[in-house]
Amino acid sequence: YKVQASQNRQAIAEERANRAVARAARADQRAMAAQAEAEAAQVEAQKARFRSQTQLAIGKAQLVLDAAKDARALIYAVNDYKAAENLIDQAKSLLNQDNFDQAKATAAPAEERATAARIAAIAGTNVATNQVQAAKLEAYTNAKVGFTKAQAEIDRADKVNAFKHAEAPFQRAKSTLEQANTALKG
Repeated sequence: YKVQASQNRQAIAEERANRAVARAARADQRAMAAQAEAEAAQVEAQKARFRSQTQLAIGKAQLVLDAAKDARALIYAVNDYKAAENLIDQAKSLLNQDNFDQAKATAAPAEERATAARIAAIAGTNVATNQVQAAKLEAYTNAKVGFTKAQAEIDRADKVNAFKHAEAPFQRAKSTLEQANTALKG
């Protein structure tokens, strides 16, 4: 009888050990799956960060180009304006292909050409108008660029739910932006 009881205990112990090994194997599989999922999420987060940085660079170039247009670059600096516009389009195309480094590298000269167009447009306007009018136009253009940049930053903050994490500063920024917009229009 003792031998039989001992064999039964041994069989139970072996069954428990087998179950423990199976649970450990399943836990290992779950851990490996979780690790793979975490690595994939990290890659996606990195890609999203690169995309955001690249969009910001392209957005800056576009803001300067818009300011150049407002400064009448299509009259006084058509070549620089069109070159900047083409470079921005190329950068957007590269961004759509997830070629972030090349898109960023293309956005930098686009911003330079847009700045050149803006400066040339302001200079052309200075020739056509008196110094006071040119100063007003440049101030308006700079204010509009500042306003647009601020709007872009608020939009970016809104996308990352800043209103949840920093509600008071976010609301102050929006209120100040609205006041600036009113002053810019008036």
